[in-house]
Amino acid sequence: MNCKILTAFLLTLLFVFQQPAIGKCNGGKAKGDIFRNWTLTKLPSFTTEQINTIGTVIPNIHFTDGQVVGFGGCNTLRGGKYTIRKDKIKLDNIGSTRKMCIGIEADVEREFIPLLNKADHFVVDGKKLIIYTTDNKEIEFISK
Repeated sequence: MNCKILTAFLLTLLFVFQQPAIGKCNGGKAKGDIFRNWTLTKLPSFTTEQINTIGTVIPNIHFTDGQVVGFGGCNTLRGGKYTIRKDKIKLDNIGSTRKMCIGIEADVEREFIPLLNKADHFVVDGKKLIIYTTDNKEIEFISK
């Protein structure tokens, strides 16, 4: 086999199968695993059972094309940008539409969005995502 072709082939294999260790934290998965649909399961002031009583759509987030999109409990999340570096995560300017809400939907959303904007680091463990805020509060999600 031609030496140049073999060298090119081996370099291509090396490039294609190179897997950088980005986003690892305490045994968590690489940052690629964060790019799923995440459903909220727990906030500091709300249990899973309480959150599951919210209407037909449970609050959720999805990381896509440099933006965070999702649903806060009553309103659609919008405008949020994110950066991820190793286990660090920064979410900026997450806002929402402005429908008037009452009840648990409003209460969850009032806690959820400000906590997202204070995101500091994260761990992905299987189908579970925990985002820790700058004041070390936890936001838990599950991917189905």
